[in-house]
Amino acid sequence: QAATAAPVEKLGEGAFKIGGNYTSLAIDMGDHILVVESGQNDARGIAVMAAAKQAIANKPIRFVVNSHPHFDHASGLAAAVAEGTTILTHRNNEEVLERLLAGPRTLMGDSLSKVTNRRTNVVESVSDRDVRRGTNGKVVELHRVPNEHSDGMLVVYLPAEKALWSADISAVNPSPAQLGILKSVVEAINRLNLDYNSWIQAHPPNPDRPITKADVTSAAATPGGE
Repeated sequence: QAATAAPVEKLGEGAFKIGGNYTSLAIDMGDHILVVESGQNDARGIAVMAAAKQAIANKPIRFVVNSHPHFDHASGLAAAVAEGTTILTHRNNEEVLERLLAGPRTLMGDSLSKVTNRRTNVVESVSDRDVRRGTNGKVVELHRVPNEHSDGMLVVYLPAEKALWSADISAVNPSPAQLGILKSVVEAINRLNLDYNSWIQAHPPNPDRPITKADVTSAAATPGGE
């Protein structure tokens, strides 16, 4: 199964954005790589793993963060597990993802179908707030943000870059349904006092452009969406 190369953009020291319609992150944690989101299918998962290892050479990918268990954000996890990683997800999602990744794999070319002696317990659950600290001092924060889209949604905060990554939370021209989700998430982020300047969406706006905190605040202040 051929994987299309994914573009990589440096966000800061040891932090990279992996482009595409399911934008991922790769973070250098000193002795390993942490990846945020492996994408919508096996091919994308393979491409994300390759892009992360290209951006941060000669280090293993140890963890992949899953934002939430919807199929289009979980179908790239097989490639991540085949890489030898452990999946980090909110505890609300652990059981379903363990079941998804432990079952038989019979599709031709599927990443996990090629792995002999498959690992069990490949999912590690996190609580509502989880802070990962690398051997190099790098900090990655995972926060649950309750909303109508998923009760196990994690956003990822990079304090050094003042960047916040989110999945399925649209801050650019949100529809009425999307606006309600955005308002819930912004309220959660404000309660957490996360100091961010840039907002990175798994689904970038079209045309793609940087999204600022001011953009998010303005969109969330739009009437309606409750």
